[in-house]
Amino acid sequence: MRLNAPIGIWDLCKSRELAACGRPGIVSTYHSVRFQRLPARNPQSHRLFQNPPSHMRHQETSANVLGQSFFARPTLTVCRELLGKYLVTPHAAHIITEVEAYDGPLDKASHASRGRTPRCEIMFGPAGHWYVYLVYGIHSMLNVVTCNEGYPAAVLIRGTREIEGPGRLTRELGINRRFNTLPVEPTSKLWIEDRGLVVPSNAIQKLPRVGVDYAGEWAKKPWRFVWP
Repeated sequence: MRLNAPIGIWDLCKSRELAACGRPGIVSTYHSVRFQRLPARNPQSHRLFQNPPSHMRHQETSANVLGQSFFARPTLTVCRELLGKYLVTPHAAHIITEVEAYDGPLDKASHASRGRTPRCEIMFGPAGHWYVYLVYGIHSMLNVVTCNEGYPAAVLIRGTREIEGPGRLTRELGINRRFNTLPVEPTSKLWIEDRGLVVPSNAIQKLPRVGVDYAGEWAKKPWRFVWP
C-alpha cells in the first residue's frame, strides 16, 4: 500500500496485535486497518524542526567539539572567538554571547594575582579544563582555562543568547563545583562546539569587566566581550 500523506490517524483497528500506536508498520498481524488521508501540510509548519531554537540543537555531530588546541592560545584571542560558539550539555546547547578574560599573574582582577593557591591551581594547569568557583557562597562561576601550562589564565562565560548572567547561567544548566578541573569535552557532560556561526568583529562590544573595582587600573581593561 502506498500512502501519499503522513499516517497520523488510525481510523479503524480491529486487532489487538497492532503493537505500538504512533509507530505504523510495527505490527505482527491485523485484520483490517483503514487510514484517513490528512490534508496537505503547510510547508511552513515544520520549519521549527529544520531550524530549531539553539537550546534544542544538542544532538549534532561531535566532530566540531573544541579541543585543547583551541584553548591553548592567547587568552584574549580565545575570549573573542568563544562568542558564537555553543556551550553544550547532554540536554541543551546555548550560543555564547558574553565572556570575560582573566590573563596572567599580573592581572589584579584575577585570582592568580594572589599567587598559586588551592582555589586557583587549575588556572596554572593545561588549557581546556573547567574552573568553577563560588561567589558569595551561592553562585557558581564557569570559566575555561586558557593559554600555556604554567601561565594562569581563564575565560569566564558570563551569558548566552538564552540566559544572561553567569550565576543564572550555571543555575539553569545545573553547573556547579563538581565540574571544577574536568576537561572541556563530552565525557565531562559539558563542552563547547563550533557550529559554523560567524560573529562579525564590528558586532562585538569591548567593555570593562564586571565587579572588579578592587583591581584598580586593571578594572578598566576592556576585556569583557559582548555580542548583543
